[in-house]
Amino acid sequence: MIDIEKLKEITIKAGKIAMKYYNKNYDIYIKEDESPVTEADFAINDFITSSLQKLYPNIAILSEENNHEDNLKAAKEKEIFIIDPIDGTKAFVSKESQFTINIGYILDGKFTLGFIHVPILDILYYSDYQNSYKLEKDQLEILKKENNNLKYGLIQLSSLNKMENQKIATDCQDLKITKIINLSSSYKLCLIAEGRGNFYPRRGPMKIWDVAAAFGILKFLDYQFLDLKGREITFERMIEDFSLPYFNLFRSKEIFNYIER
Repeated sequence: MIDIEKLKEITIKAGKIAMKYYNKNYDIYIKEDESPVTEADFAINDFITSSLQKLYPNIAILSEENNHEDNLKAAKEKEIFIIDPIDGTKAFVSKESQFTINIGYILDGKFTLGFIHVPILDILYYSDYQNSYKLEKDQLEILKKENNNLKYGLIQLSSLNKMENQKIATDCQDLKITKIINLSSSYKLCLIAEGRGNFYPRRGPMKIWDVAAAFGILKFLDYQFLDLKGREITFERMIEDFSLPYFNLFRSKEIFNYIER
């Protein structure tokens, strides 16, 4: 079994490395997909990878910053760590919103554990084999699947992309959305886990490392993760080329049924 305390420690230490870079000058590069990557991404990737390899040399590692061939090889293994060293690099660079450090653990094609650190807020979300948790300023909260608050209508989580949000607004114009929270990174998914949001539509590109840690945390919810034809998006579908189709994520079947009505 995975040592939960060791993984928490690695995730938090990675966040401290990020903050060392946050307020100083660092090199920024542009990848083939035109997204930015920084010195901090590489430093954190190296730290997390080396830390995990020392603890678990036989578990494969798939990371946004690893080369494609290595990721394809890792994806075939029974046990996989999936890393996003900095999720929300654009936000990290522009200092516009929260970025996260993400580590997910996959066993037999199932999202089994997740660790997400929000360094700016000093919050850690994580799961073990019994529950999912939020740790903030030494206060530990168990995240409960019953936290579905529909009293004030549907709360939607969205990215910061204006063009994407215009498309979502058109697609979802018939829904009773009473509030929209705009954020970058997998912090959005953490708010879903908390129950502070209950619907996350996505109409932009995403990769498996953007969501692997989050689904390790969401696993105790009866969430619905569906493509636009209403079909379930499984790990096997994500691992084909690491890309996710456009999707709607509902916090629970209750939320899904509420929308269907």
